[in-house]
Amino acid sequence: MSLARKSFSLFKRDIFLFVTGTFTSVLIARKLGPDVMGVWVVISLISIYAETFGRLKFDIASVYFLGKGLYAEKEVERTLNSVAIIISLLIGIPCFIFSEILCKFLFNGSIENLVYLRITIFQIPFNFLYSNYTYLLIYKENTRVYNTMTIIKALVGSIGSLILIYIFKLGLFSVIIMTLAAVLVSFFYGFFNFSTKDVKKYSLLNFSMIRVFSTYAFKMYLAGIVGNLNSYVLRTLLSKVLISSKLAFFSIAQDRVTFLNKIPEAINMLFFSRISKAVASEERNDITAKAFRIVLISSLLSGIFAIIFIKPLVWFLYGASYLPVVTPFIILVPGVIAFGCITLLIQFFNAINKPNIQLIIYSLIFILQILFVVLFWKNLTIVVASFSFTVSMILALVFSLFLFLNYSKLGISDIYFQKNDFSYLYNFVKMNFIKISFFKRKDS
Repeated sequence: MSLARKSFSLFKRDIFLFVTGTFTSVLIARKLGPDVMGVWVVISLISIYAETFGRLKFDIASVYFLGKGLYAEKEVERTLNSVAIIISLLIGIPCFIFSEILCKFLFNGSIENLVYLRITIFQIPFNFLYSNYTYLLIYKENTRVYNTMTIIKALVGSIGSLILIYIFKLGLFSVIIMTLAAVLVSFFYGFFNFSTKDVKKYSLLNFSMIRVFSTYAFKMYLAGIVGNLNSYVLRTLLSKVLISSKLAFFSIAQDRVTFLNKIPEAINMLFFSRISKAVASEERNDITAKAFRIVLISSLLSGIFAIIFIKPLVWFLYGASYLPVVTPFIILVPGVIAFGCITLLIQFFNAINKPNIQLIIYSLIFILQILFVVLFWKNLTIVVASFSFTVSMILALVFSLFLFLNYSKLGISDIYFQKNDFSYLYNFVKMNFIKISFFKRKDS
């Protein structure tokens, strides 16, 4: 199966998950209300920051080095899992021991949500193991198992939460416990379906491999820290200055607007793996330029559609009490589109073994966002936070394009919209998303 068709299978999965996720979010938000949803946003930051600082990006490095044929799949799998367990315990055990202090810090001295926090901490190792298998499956381009794995995670969490909320009346506990159950079930599915014919026995930790992976992944690890901070620093800061309901409005807007990135995300999943497998530089440059144009056009069209329909959709789905979601959503749209294009260009830089550029770009975004927050701290609202995100992303996109053109030696006209791009998109839709020629290779 070609990269195009595999990417589209991921895109279809993402759209399905986004729709079901939105439906679930609506039902949960209506039942729990803005204040409790705000508590859930704060609790979920535990998992987010654990991944931010604990995920060493060895999973991404494995795709690169497996693509080069330097290690056996089973050998990589065992080392990845051993490292994940060790790191997650180093994070999880101190967090659990000092969980009461952590809870007081997050909830202004209250320990009312301590049980929720502890269950979330217990989830950390399984999140890391789940991530390992997503990337191992991406390397194998096994989209069937990968899609099923992610769908299981989404549906177990969604359906289970709804059952516990509406039938057993367990409130926020429903979301917390089913989030844990979802990652457990999906991880085990990936574990038992990651097949390899290799029967050779490997050590649990290959220290030589760890050194090689560390050298490659270190800059991506730093970039990942900054990148996650970019995504969640505004929520964290807003949690200290706003009431929980307003934090919930911003979080819902930020989460729902991410549907604009479904196209670049679907392409990125396999784009890095494929061009890491030794594509000629000229072809790689042209592919990236055309992919950038197609992604930008598609995202802009989706963004216009979203801006037009967001208000009636929020009113119809969430109810009038959630209408404050609309304004930050609209402001965030251009920033999310810009970020989707940035992530595509970052795959190009990683594939040419320039992971330091990802760190530079993410650091620029982080600095810009913090600068805006500092300037407007006394008047920090969800609207100001949304503007800081969008302006930062647009400026970072301009900088990323400058670097891409410099490394690829392409001209600025290569990233302008071209007539055949629109024809391509028209045929793409007309042919029911079956064939995307710009990704095709002779061996596809």
